[in-house]
Amino acid sequence: MLTRSKDIRLTGVSGDVRLQNGNGTVEIRMSKLGNVQVDNHNGDVQIYLPEKTGFQLQARGGEVETDFAELKIASGGDQASAAGTVGTGGPRLVINNEHGSIEIRKGSAVAETAPPKAPKPPREPQAPVEPTEN
Repeated sequence: MLTRSKDIRLTGVSGDVRLQNGNGTVEIRMSKLGNVQVDNHNGDVQIYLPEKTGFQLQARGGEVETDFAELKIASGGDQASAAGTVGTGGPRLVINNEHGSIEIRKGSAVAETAPPKAPKPPREPQAPVEPTEN
C-alpha cells in the first residue's frame, strides 16, 4: 500500500504487509504474522502482534518502545533502533520511521472500542392538542 498524508489503521491483518506512507500515523493489528515492511516519513507507527508469536525485528525511528523483552533498543542522537529475534524467529518485520515513534506491542488483532452508548429513554406521551376556532 502506498499513500501520502493519510492516517492508516489496519485491523485483523493476516499475512504479509508492505506499507509506504508520507505523513500520518500508522496502526497495524496483526492476527497472523507474516513479513511486514513499513516505511513512514512523519507520524507515529504502532504495530500490535499476537502475544505468542516468533519474529525477527529491525526498526529505526525517533523513539522505539516494545513489550517484547527479547528485543534490544539502542538510542543515539535523535534516532533510536530496535533489533532482535523473538521466540524461534520467523517472519521479518522491518520498520523505518524518519520523524516519529515506533511501538511494537503485544495486543489484539481487533482495536478496542468504547462500548456503545445506551439508547435514550422514550419521551413522555403528550396530551393531544385541541383545535381552536378562529
